[in-house]
Parts: sequence; C-alpha cells; structure tokens
Amino acid sequence: VYRSNHFHIKRHGQSGSQLGWECKQYLRTVMQKALLREMVLIALRSIRSYLLRTGLTIAVIGLGIMALISRTTATSSLEANVEKQFST
Repeated sequence: VYRSNHFHIKRHGQSGSQLGWECKQYLRTVMQKALLREMVLIALRSIRSYLLRTGLTIAVIGLGIMALISRTTATSSLEANVEKQFST
C-alpha cells in the first residue's frame, strides 16, 4: 500500500475490506486532528473574550473607586473651607 493524495492505493494481494479499513482509520485520524485543532481554537477565543471582559470589569471598578475618593476629598475640602470662612 502506498499513499497518493492522502488515500491508500490498492496493491497486489490486498483485499478490498482491508483497504477500506485503512482508509477509515486514516480519515478518523484526520478528523480527530481537525476536531482537536477546532477545540483549541475555540478555547483560545473564549479565553481572549474573557480577558477582555475581566479587563473592562477591573477598569470600571477602578474608575468607581477613583470617583468615590475624589468625591470624599472634594467634600472634605469644601467642609474645611466653610469652617474656615465662618470661624473668621
């Protein structure tokens, strides 16, 4: 048996059923490799999309904390200014 264009070619003394079995084995191997490749690609896409979601979530939380700190600082500053103006 030798390969030509990825399929087995029948040689002298080989039965048709054996040739069919070898073709099925070869196609099964090719399909398994294709499925494995597809699963890896899907996993990588999924990880990439979750990284984007995680990054956006962290950015929004960071902005929220910064806004809270700014508001607290501004409020404290205004209170200190009002106290200073009324004390004089």
